[in-house]
Amino acid sequence: MLILNLKTYSESNADTLFKMLDEVSRFVTDYPMFNRDSNKLFIAPPLIYLSEVINKYPNIHFVSQNVSSKLEGQSTGAIVVENLLSLGVKYSLYNHSECKSELDIEEIINIQSRGLKLMVFTESVSEAQELIKTNPEYLIYEPQDLIGSGISVTTRPEAVTQFINTFKNTNTKLLIGAGVTTVEDVVNSLRLGATGVALASSFVKANNHYDKLIELTKPFINN
Repeated sequence: MLILNLKTYSESNADTLFKMLDEVSRFVTDYPMFNRDSNKLFIAPPLIYLSEVINKYPNIHFVSQNVSSKLEGQSTGAIVVENLLSLGVKYSLYNHSECKSELDIEEIINIQSRGLKLMVFTESVSEAQELIKTNPEYLIYEPQDLIGSGISVTTRPEAVTQFINTFKNTNTKLLIGAGVTTVEDVVNSLRLGATGVALASSFVKANNHYDKLIELTKPFINN
């Protein structure tokens, strides 16, 4: 499973980028690893473009970059569960280090009870031990100091192994991220027991987006 967070980079508004993602999405769905709902290529575009790209590129599995527990109606500026579901969005990132929540357990449970599945980020095992109480669909371990650093989380295998071993007997799927840049980083992530990886700048800022994405998906296709 591969989650590409496009954040709000200027490159993330390029129509050529989404055309390429659409092409690769069609390609990888021919492989078993990307046929199951839990093992797809997920794209988190800038929120301002979410509605537009969903309608334009129906083959891409889009996720929201964030969501609020506020209710539909009088909630100006909020990203509401029901609005996302009406677009066909089934998943949202949550608690990313660049958009931290207050980790209100009841809030997370409320969001999920309304039909949206969460991809919850965590910076530590201790934080994850609180988050796992909400039974999130996905839990993604990203040490904050490695995000955007180019230094892969897999350079700390003991920390990754501790995270995987702590929660491997839960129903939550475990991913890792931060500094994931190369196909070797992806391979090492899977070897350490992760279901997949989340990444951003190494893809968005690549000189050739197509080549980089083909490189990053190879470990899943060949699995």
